[in-house]
Parts: sequence; structure tokens; C-alpha cells
Amino acid sequence: MDLKLKLKLHWQLKYLYLITTVALIVSLVGLVVFLYFNFYQTITQSKIIIVLKQEVAYEMPNTILYDQIIQKIKTKKKIPRKILEEEKISDPFTPKIIIGE
Repeated sequence: MDLKLKLKLHWQLKYLYLITTVALIVSLVGLVVFLYFNFYQTITQSKIIIVLKQEVAYEMPNTILYDQIIQKIKTKKKIPRKILEEEKISDPFTPKIIIGE
């Protein structure tokens, strides 16, 4: 008994080799891009950080002195209401009457 079957190949099966090759190339390009952004750039940035750490000064800033300076600046900026009431600062825009001229 001979069976003669005629199979009609779809166009996808005819171009299976080409589709597989293109998919493989696209996936390899995606892999290279992924490795570049996630590994290579990270390694180069860590090398840059190591170089910059060598150039940074080793002396730690004096935070106590810094806080004292900031407090002095803040006290200079605000005038307490008590001082203003005690001195009774006159209004500079009121006209002064000079008698005798």
C-alpha cells in the first residue's frame, strides 16, 4: 500500500531558516545592548569613582563649627521683637520739623 500524500507547505515553513536567522541576530543585538548598559557602563563608572576617591581630600569637615556659623547667621538675619520695642525705633519716613532756621 503506497500512500501518496501531498503536503502544502505554508509560507512560514518555506522561510523558517530566514526567520530563525533574523530572530537570532535580533536577540544577539539585544543581548549586546543589555550587557553594555547593565555591565560595561557600571564597571566604567565604578572605575571613575575609584579614581575620584583618590583625588578627594581626606580631611573631614568640622560640622560643629559649621553648625555654629549657621546659627550666628540665622541670629543676624532675624531681629527679635523685644529689641524693637525697647529701642522704639522711629519711623524714618516721618518729616522732621526743624525750628529756628
